Amino acid sequence: MCVDEAGGTSAYDIVTLVVAIFGLGLALLSLGWQAATFALSGSRVKVTIQRGYIGGGNMLVGPAKAFTAAIQAQLAAQGLATSEILAVEVRNVGRMPVNVEKIDLVFDHGISLVPPHGIPGSPALPFRLEHGSSNTCLQMPRPPVPR
Repeated sequence: MCVDEAGGTSAYDIVTLVVAIFGLGLALLSLGWQAATFALSGSRVKVTIQRGYIGGGNMLVGPAKAFTAAIQAQLAAQGLATSEILAVEVRNVGRMPVNVEKIDLVFDHGISLVPPHGIPGSPALPFRLEHGSSNTCLQMPRPPVPR
């Protein structure tokens, strides 16, 4: 550090300190940007499970809390709730395409439900999701047993 004739710091020292602090701030900002880019790039898949019914040639899908007992009774009376299903919506929220190769339900105790003949009413697996796209697949809670 340069000392001027009065015993204080010079103007060059202050400028050097300001430039150094600016450089440090810019380096930290760049490091944060690189970390965020790494975390947010690539394939990222979000999965939403919804409850639904099939009946009368229609499919009704929505949040589980939307199907109250009164609504279920009304749907059954209209013939719209003959089979209960779980709908699995797969969304690609990343920047790169992703291949979906398997969809199954894994319960808390580790047992998984995988239909042996694919998922009825769904595209054949594997399928590709481009960035920003989604696909809804159906999963029946009790798959029919082939005879």
